[in-house]
Amino acid sequence: MLFSRLFKRFTSVRFLSGLGRNPPEETASQDGSKEQSSEKPEMGAEAQDEYFKKEQQKRVETLKDNLQEEIDFHEEQIKKHKEAVTHYKKEVDDIKPH
Repeated sequence: MLFSRLFKRFTSVRFLSGLGRNPPEETASQDGSKEQSSEKPEMGAEAQDEYFKKEQQKRVETLKDNLQEEIDFHEEQIKKHKEAVTHYKKEVDDIKPH
């Protein structure tokens, strides 16, 4: 369970570290030189800015969700540890000397 949480955190950070890193694909032409392919139509500057803004917002929301899951997990662990401490304190108090 701990591994899955660490893996989620790692993949979230890796996902965010690649912002804006989509190099254009290259294709070889008949003469062997490489050219950049333009499979996607050119977007206007405003449309492109809006697209990246939305993508970044999605990534931020995903990161927030993952961090909230981490917080919930650790709060649950704190609760369990407090219960264990209370249990063992009661055991210590119940021990009677001979």
